[in-house]
Amino acid sequence: INMKVDDVTFLKGRHVSHTMFCRESDVKLITVHQKPSTKDSSTTELVNRCMLCQWDITQPSTPLHILVSNSDVTSIVCNDPSLVVAGMRDGSISVWDVRDRTMGVRVGDT
Repeated sequence: INMKVDDVTFLKGRHVSHTMFCRESDVKLITVHQKPSTKDSSTTELVNRCMLCQWDITQPSTPLHILVSNSDVTSIVCNDPSLVVAGMRDGSISVWDVRDRTMGVRVGDT
């Protein structure tokens, strides 16, 4: 499977720091993309944050869900494909429920 994350505009130039398959689904993959190396003042603050993406590896051209973190992600867990849990550098934990497909981008509360 060739995941071309640099083909997704908002992921271009972001380092992938973590990857994890969801335990209950062999086709759902979570990737963590760190903040851009240079902060772009012409974009929204949302774009300058750490992002997590949930992918269906059978359709790897675009993420199913985009999750935005208020802090740097240090660990992720995805036992249930509808829940993504991340530990943050600031000591907080964020939980995203991705069952609602009408929401494209979700910002985690810390």
